[in-house]
Amino acid sequence: MAPITINAILISTLFATFAGVNSAPTLHSRPSHKSSLHLARADAELVKQNAITAQGLNAKFATMSESDSCQDGQTACISNGFAQCVGSKWQVQACTGDLQCFALPLVNSQGTSLTCDTPEDAAARFQNAGVTGG
Repeated sequence: MAPITINAILISTLFATFAGVNSAPTLHSRPSHKSSLHLARADAELVKQNAITAQGLNAKFATMSESDSCQDGQTACISNGFAQCVGSKWQVQACTGDLQCFALPLVNSQGTSLTCDTPEDAAARFQNAGVTGG
């Protein structure tokens, strides 16, 4: 009987110990320095390409006016404000204070965003992306 009692105590102790465990631990592998460097380069190239795309949009926006034709749902920066096409007409919302509307490069995914920002911060974002001018 003694061996059964010891085993019963051992088993009940094990159950009590692991009762709060919902799953096995997850092991995470660490990327090697080489693969991290490769990702950093890929990220830098993505941001640089996004910045080039944003530069093109800003150049296009500089030639647009509120009286230009548009398709519903389009967005742009017109007259330093955020513009959205509603009913085939541009509706411009002015940025507050000394802020102006810019197309800026996204840093975590492909694309650009339109936002109100200071000209200095917008220029710094382009410079940080590795391109000159905004």
